[in-house]
Amino acid sequence: MNAMVDSDYAALVTRRPVAQWRETLAVLATYTGAEQWAGLCDALASRLAHAGMHHAASLCYVCAGNVDQAVAYWAKAVSAAAAANGSVCAAADAGAAEVAAMQAVIEKSIVMGLATNSKAASGALSDLVTRYAGLLVAQGRMATALQYLQLVPGEAASSVAVLKDRIYRWAALARCMLLKWEAVCGIYQQQEAHTNSRLSCCMHTP
Repeated sequence: MNAMVDSDYAALVTRRPVAQWRETLAVLATYTGAEQWAGLCDALASRLAHAGMHHAASLCYVCAGNVDQAVAYWAKAVSAAAAANGSVCAAADAGAAEVAAMQAVIEKSIVMGLATNSKAASGALSDLVTRYAGLLVAQGRMATALQYLQLVPGEAASSVAVLKDRIYRWAALARCMLLKWEAVCGIYQQQEAHTNSRLSCCMHTP
């Protein structure tokens, strides 16, 4: 109460029991200004994380706009779920399950990254999207993988840039091979037509 009277919200964050984090967050949302909000939410999230309350901490990191910490928590949750599925599923099924589990996490991570309007890309977000895009590439879904990589806000991390370059190179190679295959097929069709024409002439010659 004294902290609220004195507007000492930093003391409120550090002294109030972590079990009352919702009430603490509500006080911050009600009484603090924009210049204090993010830092205090981040401090509350850090305290909750040290107390082992990781889900609550991730929510406070979202409020603080701390993309790295929020995405890192979500990525760990996906890894844990994938490991659990991998122990009971075949490799192919485990891979598909990991892609499905990552889908919702990827979407909210990218939305959060875009919402912060940060010019610098989040390392955790870049790593998560690169990992997801790599799984899509392994399934042959190159176009979809590239779409997700292009959604990473800010300056692209090296991992994002490298994977995008590989996809572009693969697409160029695939296009080249397709053109060569079409050329070969065209030559074969011309030869077949010529052969059929000669056979037809021979058959009709008295």
